[in-house]
Amino acid sequence: MLISFEKSFLFVHIPKTGGTSIRMALSAYQHENEHWWTNRLLQRCGISINYCLGDYRHLRFRTHDPIMAVQRHFPPDTFRSLFKFAFVRNPWDLLVSAYKYIQTVPSHKRHRLVTNQKFDDFIEFAIAKDIGQQLRMIADPNGQLLVDFVGRFENLHGDFAMIAKRIHVQAELPHVNETRQTTPYQEYYSQRSKDRVQFAYQDDIETFGYEFDPTERIAVSAAA
Repeated sequence: MLISFEKSFLFVHIPKTGGTSIRMALSAYQHENEHWWTNRLLQRCGISINYCLGDYRHLRFRTHDPIMAVQRHFPPDTFRSLFKFAFVRNPWDLLVSAYKYIQTVPSHKRHRLVTNQKFDDFIEFAIAKDIGQQLRMIADPNGQLLVDFVGRFENLHGDFAMIAKRIHVQAELPHVNETRQTTPYQEYYSQRSKDRVQFAYQDDIETFGYEFDPTERIAVSAAA
């Protein structure tokens, strides 16, 4: 989550969609919360003052908070005035990226568990823990999108350039948290795990128009 009152935008960071690069590129415009560290330290002691500070500008939001967390506590006019955006990714690709990332980061809280998991087992784990769910991060409980623009990881640089122009900033994306993936994500899947993702992430797949292997559609179209 990154909010800028100076440039009037709100970025919702969905994990494994290029969000770390986006936050770094836009960090110069992030709202400085004078109570941020105090709030964080108190929360670690089991004391929360986050929603007792009065001014919504003092609220602390977590990196991957959903947009509803902001809508719930911001004045309606302020929420509407912000240009709200997020990026999404093909769910099958995203889950492979999450699997490889957790395996390569020893400090990750799920590293030990996932390192010893076969991919099909990880898919079951991800479904049970709601890992990789995207629509619910940027929509209300009825599935109505609350963002003004949804960029795609598959067109990260092009869509980010459009956003930068829209919010009147000059920024370039750095390359961070890249998970080197030499094997096509499709090859990680068995028929069962492919179908499990199709079912469990159906809302994301249908809303954002994803399919397991878009190259198959392109090949058929070219042949026709």
